[in-house]
Amino acid sequence: MALEVSPEVTVALPANGSPFAATRNAALEGLPLRLRRYAASADGLGGTISAAIADLEPGPSHLMILLPDLVGLTAPDLVQVFDPEDDTIRRGTAQDGRPGHPVVIPAWLFAAFANADVGDAGPRAVLKAHGVTPVALPGDRAVLDLDTPEDWADWRAGRRPTASSS
Repeated sequence: MALEVSPEVTVALPANGSPFAATRNAALEGLPLRLRRYAASADGLGGTISAAIADLEPGPSHLMILLPDLVGLTAPDLVQVFDPEDDTIRRGTAQDGRPGHPVVIPAWLFAAFANADVGDAGPRAVLKAHGVTPVALPGDRAVLDLDTPEDWADWRAGRRPTASSS
C-alpha cells in the first residue's frame, strides 16, 4: 500500500531472530523497497524510529510512520494524511478524533524523534511537545489495531476485534 503512495519505501523490521522473521521476509520478497533490520526495534517503536531516522538517506522532507497491523487503512488515507507542503506533524485520527496512524514527521523534527527515549513513551512525548495536525479518516481505520492472534482471527472471520487502539 505504501508503494502506491511513494516509490521510496523503507520497511523497518526487528533484527533476525524474531519469531515472525520468515513470514515477514516472505511477504516482502520481491517488492521494490528498502528492507532494514534494527536491533533497536527490541526497545519498541521509539527504538525503531530512532534507528530508521539514523539510517535515512539524505534528502527526505518527511517520514511517514505506518504500522503493519492497522488493517483498515487505504492508500487514499495515506495520501490524505501526507501533505508535502505542511511542515507540522500530521496524524491520522479516527472519525471521532481518537489519535491513530499514520503519523507524518517533517524533516526539521527528525532529530527530536531520533533522540527520544526508547519505547512508545519517547515518540509520544515528542508528539505532545510539538503538537500535531489531526487528519480525520473515515470510521476507525486510523485506530483499528490488531495486536493479538484473537484480534486477527476475529477480523478474518468478519467479527469486530475485541481490542481497537493505537
